[in-house]
Amino acid sequence: MEIRTFSSEISLNTNLPALSLRLSSRKSTSSKKTLTPISKTRHSRPLLKKKNFASTKILTSTTIKPRFLTNLSITKQLCPRPLVSAECWITLETLSTKQLDGKNEDLPREIASLSKIMTLITVIQEIARKKRSFEEVVTISLKASSIEGTSADLKFGDEVKIWDLLHGLMLPSGNDAAIALAEFVGGMINRNADPISSFVDKMNTNAKVLKLNDTFFNNPHGMSTSVNLSTARDMAMLANYAIKMSTFRQVVSTKKHVCNIYNPNGTRKVEWVNTNALLDKGFKGIKTGITPAAGPCLCFFVEKKKKSMIGVLLNSRSMDARWSEASKLLKYSINYLL
Repeated sequence: MEIRTFSSEISLNTNLPALSLRLSSRKSTSSKKTLTPISKTRHSRPLLKKKNFASTKILTSTTIKPRFLTNLSITKQLCPRPLVSAECWITLETLSTKQLDGKNEDLPREIASLSKIMTLITVIQEIARKKRSFEEVVTISLKASSIEGTSADLKFGDEVKIWDLLHGLMLPSGNDAAIALAEFVGGMINRNADPISSFVDKMNTNAKVLKLNDTFFNNPHGMSTSVNLSTARDMAMLANYAIKMSTFRQVVSTKKHVCNIYNPNGTRKVEWVNTNALLDKGFKGIKTGITPAAGPCLCFFVEKKKKSMIGVLLNSRSMDARWSEASKLLKYSINYLL
């Protein structure tokens, strides 16, 4: 109202001295206000502080609120869960053994040559427990040399070091190497019983100790002639235990192994190549497997950016699908779940 009155006064009055007097009086009044003591304005300051505090509080609450969005919802937006054809699969973080993701991970089924993971563990442990050497020589029996399925191409009468047989077991997935090792180590366990039965009993004892309650072995190689059963979860836990053994890690991460094998008919040089096609793509092993009943299987281990994980695929759509699906699960887990 003062402004309007003042405007009208300017337009209606032509007395300039009077106008300047009015303006000077207003200016003096304004200057008096600027000189008002601080003590008289103290009541206005808490209001300003309170207002500022309130605005800060509102801003804080709005910035915190989005954090309540679940990691899972963010993950699904940024990187959708990959399509995996395997009937059963699982991924887990190795240090905490926390499951990252999976499907039918507790469904028991045949595991084919993933059985050899336990075979290798059992051999390593028994050699250490009995204080024996990996340099000891094993003579290949007729039973070992004549077994069907995947082979390390061992011949009857071959003399092979245990260290070489470990690679023949895991790289070409030799069923003949599995029988040879079971016969030798089973004889160490119990000389008065069938060596293969003694060895398989030890495999099952180890499974119980590790609380793999859905796992049972009937043979050391995984052929369907006598069924070995497990779950994706149990196999992942078994592999997670195995990678803590330096000998195990060294063997399963080997791409190629060359050795000399002595036979009464002569000495020959043998080269075994790892069946795991992912070793050149940042993966550290562990084991492949396939039978008509089990389907294509894969257990893999990865270390990347100070993170590590185990993955298991049981009954994938095809042998090649295992590689692509393992790579998808690696990207999905390392970037968004670990």
